[in-house]
Amino acid sequence: MQLILLQETKEEKLQLDAGVTKPSTQINPSAAEEAPEQLKNKITLMDREWQDLKFTNKISSERIRLSELMPQTSPLRSRKDENCQTRKRMS
Repeated sequence: MQLILLQETKEEKLQLDAGVTKPSTQINPSAAEEAPEQLKNKITLMDREWQDLKFTNKISSERIRLSELMPQTSPLRSRKDENCQTRKRMS
């Protein structure tokens, strides 16, 4: 009796590992035929999402890099620079 239960448990584990969650009598053949196509579609969508995330990350990294390259000026400093330019023009 224990051997039979152990065998059934192993079979259930194998089915779960294979993605089968229903008893084999409840499996719909047409749904099983559609499953690979659904998986292909899901893989395609996930690949597009991954590409989008790569580009988004690249854009963010570039923005950070550019902000580090730009001179950091305070508002007071920029006003002084503007005043100096205005005075030079007036002279």
